[in-house]
Amino acid sequence: MNEENAILYFWNASCSVCEPLYDKLEILVKEHFPNLALEKINVVNHPDLRAKYNVFSSPIILLLLDGQEFFRSSGNVSLQELKQKIERLYHLKYDL
Repeated sequence: MNEENAILYFWNASCSVCEPLYDKLEILVKEHFPNLALEKINVVNHPDLRAKYNVFSSPIILLLLDGQEFFRSSGNVSLQELKQKIERLYHLKYDL
């Protein structure tokens, strides 16, 4: 798993919004943030990562740049708002 420059997506199979949101997030990352890895992490199967990143619900989206958390979002989020928040940080890192 890439934890340097990535979007970590914590999800749970019993979550009704998790799978549809991931599908949309996957498209967003491919189209706009190609330098970021997208890691899908099941909170039930990976309690170690859930604990490491203080994840207590799902879905949770974390943006990691150089291994540091820069952004966190939870619940059913607006993809446009998410894109804007990630975009600013992404361009600071990759448009130098």
